[in-house]
Amino acid sequence: MKLSLLPKARYFLTVILLLFFIIPGTSHAAGVLPDVETRSIIQSVDGYAKVVGDKKPKQLRHGALSIAKRKALESARKYLESGTKGKYEIVKNRHGKFITVLDKKDFGIENSSRYHVRLKTEVRYRQKNSTMEEAAPLTVKIWTDKKKYKEGEQINIYIEGNRDFYAKIVKMGASGDIVQLLPNNYRQISLFKKGETYRIPDEGDRFDLKVFPPFGTERFIVYASELPLSRINMKTIAKGLYRYRGTKRSLDRSVRSTVPVGKGRPVEFYEAVRTILKAPH
Repeated sequence: MKLSLLPKARYFLTVILLLFFIIPGTSHAAGVLPDVETRSIIQSVDGYAKVVGDKKPKQLRHGALSIAKRKALESARKYLESGTKGKYEIVKNRHGKFITVLDKKDFGIENSSRYHVRLKTEVRYRQKNSTMEEAAPLTVKIWTDKKKYKEGEQINIYIEGNRDFYAKIVKMGASGDIVQLLPNNYRQISLFKKGETYRIPDEGDRFDLKVFPPFGTERFIVYASELPLSRINMKTIAKGLYRYRGTKRSLDRSVRSTVPVGKGRPVEFYEAVRTILKAPH
């Protein structure tokens, strides 16, 4: 018996809808675009300068630093080319440099033969055609229900990553105050599973994010890494939250400096910002 055209249409529509909702790996965050994102490679590199002629320690140190920075850039480029198939662009920092030195150890002259320095460095890059596939560079989407909120409304934040990741989620208020939302004293989660959507606030949190004065622009920031991010110096405040006494710029550097890199594989780091507007009406 042949189906009529209308039942056929309904049948195929049902099949399409079922396939849409059961396709494995479909991400809630697939279409979410950050207001700002910053990608980087963080690694530890050694630089050595041979003791030759009458070069002074200051000159040797300068040479060792230059060698370490060159190695960091070459290593980051090699890592990106192997992982992103060349679809990237290394970008300069705010000082117009390709290398940001996060930490520095000076070992001086060793065995009367070479000057030794060790740097923890960051190389920033821009990813082309970013995706949420597991094989892609670390990406953590952050979003809210909407972009503009009125007084008394509740704000919910969501995050989701394409791979397992460690993260800190921070709120920068309209007045410039910086508060860490996760991990907090009551919900000490710092490891997040790939493909899972996490909400903030959620069960275990003792705070809410209702809109109240001062009004204006507010930013929610996720700092994410493949490796655990150590706790940085913050003051514990009400409801188990932490306040950072410093600027966003100094926080950016402090968080990156806690990435535990060694002499092995470079570590991927990702930062994304969601901006909203709080208004009285």
